[in-house]
Amino acid sequence: MEARELFPGKIRYAMPGLADKCRELGARGIISSVTGAHSKTALFDRVASMLKMGMICSEDRLTNGIKAPG
Repeated sequence: MEARELFPGKIRYAMPGLADKCRELGARGIISSVTGAHSKTALFDRVASMLKMGMICSEDRLTNGIKAPG
């Protein structure tokens, strides 16, 4: 594992080569749950936001000036 800085002061850990190995074994993606959406429109908006901005918590987005909802 290695530390990678997403933005100043925010570190995430990555496993280099893991995505390539997963694809090699036939994986097509990673699973995550989407919670808190109370309608199909809200669900689609939430998923679109995650695809655009990644899965970053509200506190980190606000602290770093990222204005997109998520």
